[in-house]
Amino acid sequence: MELVYRVLWTDSQDDLFQAVEHAFQDWTGDVAHEVITVGDEESRIKEFRIKAQSGNRTTLRVVSQKNDQIVWVDVENENHNSDLSGLEHPRELVTSLLKTSENSGGTPKRGKSEFHMLLPRPTDTNILHFVEEIFNSARPISIICIAQDPLHETRKTIEMARAIAEGYAGVSQVLFLDQGGLARFQNLVGSNYSLEPGELRIFPPADPEFRTVLAAPPIPASDMRKAKYELINRRVLRTIQPYILAQPLPDLCQNALRLLRGFNDPLDREKSDRKNADFENLLAENQKLRYNFRDVSADLEHAIEEIENLQEQLSKKDIQRREAEEWWIQRADALEASQAESEMKRLEMEKRAISFALNESIQNFRDEETESITSVSEALTKGKQLLDHVEIAERISTRLDDLDNNQRAKTWGRDIWKAFLAFEAYARSGYAGNFYQWCSSGNDFSWFSQSTALKESDTVHNDERLYAQRVLPVTTDVDPRGKVFMESHLKFRGSMAPRLYFFDDTKGKTQKVHIGGIDPHSRWENTTT
Repeated sequence: MELVYRVLWTDSQDDLFQAVEHAFQDWTGDVAHEVITVGDEESRIKEFRIKAQSGNRTTLRVVSQKNDQIVWVDVENENHNSDLSGLEHPRELVTSLLKTSENSGGTPKRGKSEFHMLLPRPTDTNILHFVEEIFNSARPISIICIAQDPLHETRKTIEMARAIAEGYAGVSQVLFLDQGGLARFQNLVGSNYSLEPGELRIFPPADPEFRTVLAAPPIPASDMRKAKYELINRRVLRTIQPYILAQPLPDLCQNALRLLRGFNDPLDREKSDRKNADFENLLAENQKLRYNFRDVSADLEHAIEEIENLQEQLSKKDIQRREAEEWWIQRADALEASQAESEMKRLEMEKRAISFALNESIQNFRDEETESITSVSEALTKGKQLLDHVEIAERISTRLDDLDNNQRAKTWGRDIWKAFLAFEAYARSGYAGNFYQWCSSGNDFSWFSQSTALKESDTVHNDERLYAQRVLPVTTDVDPRGKVFMESHLKFRGSMAPRLYFFDDTKGKTQKVHIGGIDPHSRWENTTT
């Protein structure tokens, strides 16, 4: 199981265990769940666990020791894919628990940060409080600021801010800024941490080691205007999630896990094994997340955003590159000032800053989306829909059905998709050499150089029939005739394996790689066939 969401807070309400149990039962309804109670009146832990159909397992724990009380919700995914699609239901549980606590005088909070379901007014006092929190290096939760858009209805912006405030209670505080409040906010935080009218910006908790203030790139006003709440919600969740998981567990919770692990019925081996495994997994996850998510979370969140909005993001690549470079340069400067080995890390960060906007998003796209492709047709469709620097001809194959019906169709489809992504990364990189040289340079997204050929034999060049087979379609921007001779091609594995013929115009007018043909090897005759 992989931890994908975590919320915890201290709670001072009376009869906490009873209130939590009632809220959990109302949330689960008739769905079966497990309940485990450990301890006595002075030190008590109660665990509620339910497995949802989406593959997410929700665990609610209440921990009490002397005068300290903690409510703690974990969501784990059994598929190890960090899928966020099934988190709406567990977050409804968190919202219900926090509302119950607030109505009962429980004053739910994390550290010194209190949680409120209602959106605070953009008064001078509240704005100053939020700015102080942004620069508070000990802040354990995220700050989300949403600025009013003069080109959009105020009511809709406030409604979205209220929905985010309620949905992310327990992990963040939300501030809505009207036009006057935005001006005051901008003056207080400075240009590096400000936002413009209509934008949403997230300020994650400070770096646990270096105590640096972090600010994710704003979600643009244009996106906020036209995007549905569900899309904005996913982007916010993708940004906040790594920081939620990177927060270390309080000692009280660590001790609670040890007590739960020690709860052992000799007649219930399955329950004992589950608790032992859960405990070890939690410890390993905590250590891994603290030391890895801290450095790569910003990269991940931005990359996922790229996946969801690839078409639009690619068209704005210059803006995104500048934003990514500024963000990573700030990170590199912080590392340089804080670590003895800073020089080596600074150089590494600079290299990542240069390649981030060009490659990182595509890398994550490849990693997360390749597994969904089951045929060559799917790879072609995705390429046409999602890639701006790869031009795929409409009539690209004469035997597409044969390829899709082959037992290796899934493998070929995924390999072709990876090849398309390699073309995209190569075109966007501005590489001075050709595609074969780029692949041989060791780029993370390169295609197999041994399966890449840029030239055909003299026989093909001199034989009119063989030559004609390789005159394939391109856009008229490349050639007014709408076709050119293509000899560059990629080779794939297996019987009836396809060959992919392409024309490299990345240095030309279109700045694209044009795919002219994908068919079984037998279509492309040569001296060996």
